[in-house]
Amino acid sequence: MPCWIQSYDRKFLVVKNTECIFEDRNLGERKQHDSTFRIQAYRNTELQQQTKAVMLYSVDQDEKVMVVCCRTDTEVCPEAMNLADLQNIKDSGHKAMFFMTNLKNDTYMFESTLHKGKFLSFEPNQDSCLHKLILHPYEVDDTDHTINMIVSKEK
Repeated sequence: MPCWIQSYDRKFLVVKNTECIFEDRNLGERKQHDSTFRIQAYRNTELQQQTKAVMLYSVDQDEKVMVVCCRTDTEVCPEAMNLADLQNIKDSGHKAMFFMTNLKNDTYMFESTLHKGKFLSFEPNQDSCLHKLILHPYEVDDTDHTINMIVSKEK
């Protein structure tokens, strides 16, 4: 089911060429292909009930699938991939797979399966209207809300 992914300050995750950013979007803009995501869940019986392995992707207007991937242990980028090739991921650590943990209601954390202890997060830049999607370490007593993502279903 299509959804939007937002930062805690309600900016929308958007795929722009070679990067994933969070930006302000009005109602019409948020319905565009670049800010509508799908979450592909994978079955993993080793995980707790509130955590599941997922892949995040967007389909652009040319029907190209852009998957959120870890480039390094701090960098995240969209990569064009074939979903059929990703159906049979056997390795528990993959650049396109994240552990999605429900914190409350529609708020989640996404931990990299490739870089344990690193979570999808947003990094503000000089333009206060934009944030860049990155991987960020998380400590249990951390009060940093940049790893909290709001997932809302398209209605």
